[in-house]
Amino acid sequence: MGTSVSRHAGNTLFYQRHGPAPGLRLDGMNVFAIREGIKFAKEYAIENGPICVEYDTYRYFGHSMSDPGLSYRAKSDVDDVRKTRDPIDYIKNLILTNNVATEKDMKEINKQIKKDIDVIVEKVKAEPFPDESEMYEDIHAPGETHFIRGVEYKDSVWVNK
Repeated sequence: MGTSVSRHAGNTLFYQRHGPAPGLRLDGMNVFAIREGIKFAKEYAIENGPICVEYDTYRYFGHSMSDPGLSYRAKSDVDDVRKTRDPIDYIKNLILTNNVATEKDMKEINKQIKKDIDVIVEKVKAEPFPDESEMYEDIHAPGETHFIRGVEYKDSVWVNK
């Protein structure tokens, strides 16, 4: 986690490291690049098979509480990326410069989104916790079984083997 990619990987271009499967590297800070790249990857996969997709993003914070993220990079570097490449600000600026909405409209939309999220969170919190028997529903293709080493599901209960 704390080792730079260039010090631990023979090939730092991860999208190229999947044998015969082709790869695609996308600017993970640009929603339009992601949308178009995923369209391409979907069409490619349907017609030809697997494709690896790597998203190049920038992490504003350290990995954990013990990693403030500033011992291996300058705060000014983080601030510069935030100012020039932040995906939310990028879209916001596009909306404002193209007169799709005003700053006031954006603030109202943001308030409404926060209210909607609060309502959804409260609804989810009020729902009963799912039964353990539902743990593996809808995550495997039909006919596939699941496996957890040392554990099995018997009589609606997970038990150690």
